[in-house]
Amino acid sequence: LLYGPPGTGKSSVAYQMFPSSSIERVTPHDQVDPADLIGQWRVTARNGGTDMEWVDGPAIRAMRSGSPLVLDEVDSMSPEVKNILHALLDDRSIASIHLPTGEIVRPAPGFCVIGTTNRGPDDLPEAIRDRFDLTLRADTPAPGILASLPSDMAAMLVSTYRNSTTKLWAPTVTARSMLAFSRLSEATGDRFIAARLIFNTQATDLINNLKAIG
Repeated sequence: LLYGPPGTGKSSVAYQMFPSSSIERVTPHDQVDPADLIGQWRVTARNGGTDMEWVDGPAIRAMRSGSPLVLDEVDSMSPEVKNILHALLDDRSIASIHLPTGEIVRPAPGFCVIGTTNRGPDDLPEAIRDRFDLTLRADTPAPGILASLPSDMAAMLVSTYRNSTTKLWAPTVTARSMLAFSRLSEATGDRFIAARLIFNTQATDLINNLKAIG
């Protein structure tokens, strides 16, 4: 389970850890149905008529192939999806999913689940949180974001994220706002104007902090 502010590359961790794997990824927000994870019946045309065919969802594909499954914003899942997650996050020795087809799917070697959230882990139900073997705070902006920023802006962003302790991770300076500020500064040639447009009344403090860093 990876938690922390947006823009820290939580969702990309799986691609770095398993570069040769076929990774399944889904965002289980409150509108996601269990079928979006597990799969569903599909009507197909066959021999002049129609037939029902079962189509695996991303969770089942990952279990069958022994691939990582990334669940973005796992805190936003619907109550119906929570029940599915209990089974997905069980220890591999007992984990299983019973499909409507009657088949029981168990995870192949290599299957794992990486959950991400912009909130604190305590915001997750205990039954879900306890099933993750490892919980890590991701509080450093993604390297690609830092590389695209001037050094003083990158330093401010790193400091802001590391010092942020709120569950909602809502600092004034975020990865997206700093990227927008950097682009607008370059386009206008005036950092203060860009700061006023992006950060409003906090523009002066931001500029002064950047000067102190520089």
